[in-house]
Order: sequence, then structure tokens, then C-alpha cells
Amino acid sequence: MTQDEFETVLSSLASQYTDACADEVAAMEAEVKAERHATGFRVRLLSDAYAIGVISGKNAEQRDLQSAQYLLDATEYQVDCVTADSAQISRKAAMMRRVGVENEWKMWRAWLAGQGGSNGDY
Repeated sequence: MTQDEFETVLSSLASQYTDACADEVAAMEAEVKAERHATGFRVRLLSDAYAIGVISGKNAEQRDLQSAQYLLDATEYQVDCVTADSAQISRKAAMMRRVGVENEWKMWRAWLAGQGGSNGDY
């Protein structure tokens, strides 16, 4: 491999890493936004359920069961949960892409270190 070819590989990896980091940050922001929305909606739903008497159990266990059932029946909340889960999966996928580029970068560094001396080619 010539020095020009090696520099092209490194340039490509640097570009991929920049893109992967930007994708991961965007995915993190989307995940936080989706989770915040779902949590806020959950709080509003449960507050309303207490206010209208849907949740009125005599003990914490019964109220927890009533709350869980009320949230399971709330279609919009379930959609928000799926959206938040999808955002989390997207963030994890973006992180995996970034880590993959990092690992490829490390492989090339190890390869370069293994080349020892050089006569102009890598």
C-alpha cells in the first residue's frame, strides 16, 4: 500500500467517524426528547386518572396495578412508549456504527505499527 492509498484510507475513516459521531449525537437528542415526552404524558395521564377516581386502590399494590392497567389501555401513551423505544434502538445503532469505525481505526493503527520501518510504502 502506498502512502497516498494509506492517507486516503485514513481520510475516509476520519470522515466516517465525524458522520458517526454526528449521527450518535442526533440520536441521543431524539431519544431524550422522546423519553421526556412519554414521561410527561405518563404523569399527566396518571394525574388525571387519580382525579377522576380510576385509580383509587386502598393500598400501594392495588394502586400500582390500577395505574399499570390504565397506562396499558392508553393507546396514545403506548405509541409514545414505542417511539421512545425506537429512539433508544436508533441511538444504540448509531453508537455501534461509531464504535465500529473506532475499531477499524485501531486496526489500521496496529497494522501501521506492525510495519516497522518503511521504504515509502505502507
